[in-house]
Amino acid sequence: MVAHDFLQNLEEKLLSLNSLQILAAASGVDRLFGLDAQMLISAGIQILNALLLTGLLSWLLYNPVKKFMKKRSDNIAYQLENAQNTEEKSKEHAAIYKKQLDEIDHQRMDILSEAREKANRQSLQIIDDARQEARDMKSRAKVSIQSERERMDEEIRVHIIEVASAMAEKMVSGSIDHKAHDRLFAETLSQLEDDG
Repeated sequence: MVAHDFLQNLEEKLLSLNSLQILAAASGVDRLFGLDAQMLISAGIQILNALLLTGLLSWLLYNPVKKFMKKRSDNIAYQLENAQNTEEKSKEHAAIYKKQLDEIDHQRMDILSEAREKANRQSLQIIDDARQEARDMKSRAKVSIQSERERMDEEIRVHIIEVASAMAEKMVSGSIDHKAHDRLFAETLSQLEDDG
């Protein structure tokens, strides 16, 4: 409403200015530059029109443009602040991730070290077990050899007894003399000592 009244008032002043110009042209006064009342009124009206037009344009255009620019600069400042916050957060996250990666690497090294130690202990245990098994096998082999030797000794004794029995039969059957008997007895005894 105020703008409408202002525009109407401006229009009336422009009409009065035009009518003054028409009257001056009709009076037939030709002048180039004259400092009279009419020229001062005309200059004052033009200055007033320029000021009114500047005020109107300022009110209609400058303030909205100023508000728009203020909003735009506030928005840019907000976006810059958000970008800085985001950058700080990403740096914090990067530091956290780096710390976690370092911890994981440290844990990995600990696990590998522990696994190596465990593998060494197991390999030593396996070697000890193998040595014990070899000793046990050797012991069993010795026992087996000893029992086989005893069995063979027993077989040899049985065989010697059989041979001695056969010899005794021959002696009895051939009625050998006392000298031959002593000689056979000595031979058999020496054979038994050699075999034993």
